Order: sequence, then C-alpha cells, then structure tokens
Amino acid sequence: MRTSKLNKELIIKSIKVLEKKLKRRPVKRDNHSLYFAARKHFGTWNNAMKIAGYEILERQNPILPKKLTPELSYFLGLLLTDGHLQVDRSFKLSLYTSYEEEVGVICSLIKLLFEYKPGVYPRKTGFSRRINYDIYISSKEVIESLENNFEVPIGAKSLTLKMPKFIFNTSKENIGSFLRGIIDGDGSVKGWSVAIASGSDSFLKSLRIILSDFNIESKIYKDRTCMILNITKQENLKKLYSLIYNKPSFYYPRKKDKFETVIFKSS
Repeated sequence: MRTSKLNKELIIKSIKVLEKKLKRRPVKRDNHSLYFAARKHFGTWNNAMKIAGYEILERQNPILPKKLTPELSYFLGLLLTDGHLQVDRSFKLSLYTSYEEEVGVICSLIKLLFEYKPGVYPRKTGFSRRINYDIYISSKEVIESLENNFEVPIGAKSLTLKMPKFIFNTSKENIGSFLRGIIDGDGSVKGWSVAIASGSDSFLKSLRIILSDFNIESKIYKDRTCMILNITKQENLKKLYSLIYNKPSFYYPRKKDKFETVIFKSS
C-alpha cells in the first residue's frame, strides 16, 4: 500500500516536472512511460491530471447543427481559412488565433453552435514571441457532420480548398457572415484595401464571383508564397462593410475597428 502511494506521488511529481521542462501543460504523448504509469495507478491519464490539479474536460455530447444560420456561416468561414480538421491520431477540430480577446469570441461561438465547452491550448510556434491559441473540439460526430453536411475538408487543405456549394444558394445574411469569417480568418485590412490570402486559386476565384454578385470589384494576383484577392476603392469597401457587418453577432473587434478606420475616418 505504501509503495502504491509512493508511486502515485512520484507520477504526480513527474507530471509537474514535465510541465516545467516543456513550459506548457503535458499531454500523454509527451512521455509514454509516464502515460502508462498513470494508467496503471490512476486508471486513466485524465484521472492523474485531475489529481495533479489540472482542469479536465469531461466527455461532452455536442449538438450537431443542420440548418445554416449566420452564426454557423461565420464559423465555417473561420474554419475554412484559419482552422483544421484531423482524424489521424484523434478526432479534432482546431481554430487558431494569436489574440487572447478572440479566444473568447471563438469559445462563445462554439458554445452557442454545439453546446460544447472547447479546450484552449496556448503554444508558441516558430520564432514568434506571440502565443498562438489552439481552440479545439474533440468529437468524431462534429467532424463527420461538418465534412458531410458542409463540405469542410479533413487534413491539409491550403492548396486544394474549394468553395462549398451551399454558399451559392443561401441568404444574403449567411453570405455576409461567411465572408466576415473568411476575412477574420485569413484577411488583412490596411491602407485602402482588404486582402484575403490563400494557397488555393480556385477558392479565391469563387470568392471573387460571390463578391461580384454584390457589385464588389476585386482582383487576384500572385504573391511570393500565395495568392491574394484584393479589394480596393472606397465604394467597394463600403459595400463590403455593409454586407459583412449587417447586425453581426460574432466578429473579431480588431478587424472591424481597422475596417471602420479605413473607410470612415480616412474619408
């Protein structure tokens, strides 16, 4: 009994040591020996993490939205441009942002759409000192629903992304919300222009067709590493602003503020 207790104490201590070494919360794949020891003495890795003082997401049963709404349209725009679905090691949906205030926007959106509390994993990537947040859903059902019902591709998609067919046959409000998600995900607002970057020429060409349906002119050109769809001229920017910010329930404040600075304060 004493040996069992000692082993448990050493496991908890090892988890804490591993956290200091990694400078982040440990996950089971970081140390396979520790993972198997945790399972042996605590039943599961999550049980060990709970006792070590970490907050653990309990298994959740998310709802699966079937009807396209402005909120879901915005979510899909974000996911297609700045998100990822994976099914290799586990079923996981991820959305990314480097801005802490946008974590709250994404978490609230996921809660509304799926009745699910997402995990939030801060990490540092590359040479940037800014923390990049991975906001994720671990659910096979959600991923399969998004793939089958809304044409969200699984795995790497930057070079092969296609515009989902549903967006060509939906309401103006849904299209505006979808475009807002795209701009919040992969768009930039600066100078007198809004630019949307993508590795997929097909995706941007379809996007240009959608914009032209609302008399918004745009141009596509090749940059050093990707393709860019660029929207310039104040008349086009005002039309775009009216389309995507028509009573929005979710958006990134920094993008909206920049947009308003460009088309209103500079006029």
